[in-house]
Amino acid sequence: MSSARAEVAIWQARDGDRVYYRFFGEDAPTVWLMDGPPAEDARAFARERGFRSVRVVDDRWAVLGPITDHARLVAQWEG
Repeated sequence: MSSARAEVAIWQARDGDRVYYRFFGEDAPTVWLMDGPPAEDARAFARERGFRSVRVVDDRWAVLGPITDHARLVAQWEG
């Protein structure tokens, strides 16, 4: 079993209170670690942006699953 590792940290002006850490494993980058606002905001944010899943780690950290819709994926990272 291979381990995932953080490849890059991303900050976007439109999400100024969040920092994303992209992880690679066997496949394309599908898991993101997000440092940001409290847990309830992370859940709402994940639903709004199209992330398939969210797991809140503590009051600032959440693991975001992949965005499976290509248009929403492009809007999140290139929009």
